Order: sequence, then C-alpha cells, then structure tokens
Amino acid sequence: GIKQSEGQYFTPMPIVRFLISSLPLEYIIQSNQDIPKVIDYACGAGHFLTEYASQIRKYVEKHKKTDIHEYYKSILGVEKEYRLSKVSQVSTYMYGQDGIKIRYKDALSQDIEGVKNGTFSVLVANPPYSVKGFLETLSDDDLVQYDLTEFVSDRSKNNSIEVFFVERAKQLLKDGGVAAIVLPSSILSNGGIYSSCREIILKHFDMIAIACFGSGTFGKTGTSTTALFLRRRKSSPDIVDHYQYRDTGSTDSTRYT
Repeated sequence: GIKQSEGQYFTPMPIVRFLISSLPLEYIIQSNQDIPKVIDYACGAGHFLTEYASQIRKYVEKHKKTDIHEYYKSILGVEKEYRLSKVSQVSTYMYGQDGIKIRYKDALSQDIEGVKNGTFSVLVANPPYSVKGFLETLSDDDLVQYDLTEFVSDRSKNNSIEVFFVERAKQLLKDGGVAAIVLPSSILSNGGIYSSCREIILKHFDMIAIACFGSGTFGKTGTSTTALFLRRRKSSPDIVDHYQYRDTGSTDSTRYT
C-alpha cells in the first residue's frame, strides 16, 4: 500500500527467487569457515533478505552444524524510507528469521552501524533509479568516498543514483564476493557518468552474467531492466594498479607471457 515514489519499484517475487537461486549459495556456505555476511543496501520490504535466508537453510543443514539463526545474524538490510524499514523488519519476524537486522539509513552514507567496507560475501539488491537531487542529501565526507562524484557538474540536477549504488557495491564486497544487482538497461549503453560506472565494473568486477528483462517487469514504469551478476576481483594487490604501474616500457614481448 506504500506509493512507489523516489525510484522505489518493488521486485516481483519470481525475479527475487531467480536472482537468489542464481547465486552460488551452496558453495558460499560450504567453503566459508566463517559465516558469510550478506547485505541488501536498498532492501525495501525485505524480500531479497527473507528469500536468501529461506534458501540457505538446506545448505547450512547439509554442510554445517551451526544453528541457522547464527546465519541470520549475518544478514543485513539498509533502507532509507522509514515505513519500509519497519515493514522489512516485521517481515523477518513473520518468517521466523528475526536475527536479520534492518538499518534505517541512506545506504550511500559511509556511517551505518554494522556496515564496514570490504566485509560482505554477498550483495543482492534492486537499488532506486533516477532520483533527482539525491547527492544533496549526502555529506561532503560521504561524497569524497565516491570516484563518480568528480563526473557530476550539478549536484541538484543529477539523478543517476543507480551508478553510485554500483560503486557502493564495489566498496562493500570483499575479495571474491558476489553480487546480483537489478539496474536500468541504460547503464549498459548511456554515455557520461554511465561510461564511468561501466569502467568501475570492468576494473573491479568479473562479469559473470547479464540477464535482460522486458519493459513490463516493473509494471507501469516501462523501464527495461538488467540484472548484473558480478564477482569482486582481488584488491590486494589491486589488479588495476598492477596493470597501470607495471613496467610497460619493456621491448621484450615475452616478458609478460
């Protein structure tokens, strides 16, 4: 019953299940000695979080001797709309997944309790699109954390919030962490700041798959959407810096083969 304003268009449940089912959940549960941290940084009503929690139960029971509720405690949602943050928290209780935490906060902020960069194994989200003036709600300390800020000429008019969520995913995921993010298809083709966003993706992620949905996926919005399945590249050493600063002046053609 909540109006879908400010880019809030909820993900249909078949798409939610598809995205979660496409992640390597069994491998993540089995291969991690520690409980993997999971985040949806635009969690809305919490569907991605509860679906993830539901799907991992069988893998935890199969491969681990840990109480499933310990895994729920490592699942985190962030939502800046107060009513939705309450809806998502109540939803976790209704599913018996009350260890899941919901933070009422702007996910583009760097100051969120329990959210530390480079610590999350899984990120799944459908962030907002086309929100005019969103940069004016962030502090200068937050803005300097984003490389994309330098490509913005007018903060009050810029509405490309989705590209900042892509860079935020780069910040949050640990090396080898995976992401499934629903984005407008324009992120793959538009110029300007979208080109800079694609550069971030190509530098810092392995592109595992792209799933393109039709314009009717989100009802009346008419927006064609795309799901990007990404894996965070290792950052120690950062492969981007490695390629940039290695000895490119050598004439020995076999040196790097």
